[in-house]
Amino acid sequence: MSAITSRAIHTYRFVAAKDIGVRLPNDPASEEFMAAYQAALLGQSAPVRDRFVPAAPGAISALIASYMKSAEYVGLRDTSKTGYISRLETLRTEHGHRTVAGLSRERIITGILQPMRITPVRHSIL
Repeated sequence: MSAITSRAIHTYRFVAAKDIGVRLPNDPASEEFMAAYQAALLGQSAPVRDRFVPAAPGAISALIASYMKSAEYVGLRDTSKTGYISRLETLRTEHGHRTVAGLSRERIITGILQPMRITPVRHSIL
């Protein structure tokens, strides 16, 4: 198992299995992590978790889901959507549980946007 730490203080764990690298879930103590790790060692794909769990009203994940159904998003070119989806999925995974009402401008900038900056290390992961 390898670990990569980005400048944003995020650690990503990978397993090299059957000539491919598999990114593991963030929490090494979770059942999801252990299932993905065991599957990677056996050369199997990790159990698929439901990525589209219904979002709680007022949560960032609900805001993302609403945006992805909007005319503005639907009208984007496919190449633009690819880039947006990458960032939105990262945002949803790391912050989707938070309520929008509980966020201040300062907290959005320092806690969410600054860690998502593209750095050489993070860019190599994407």
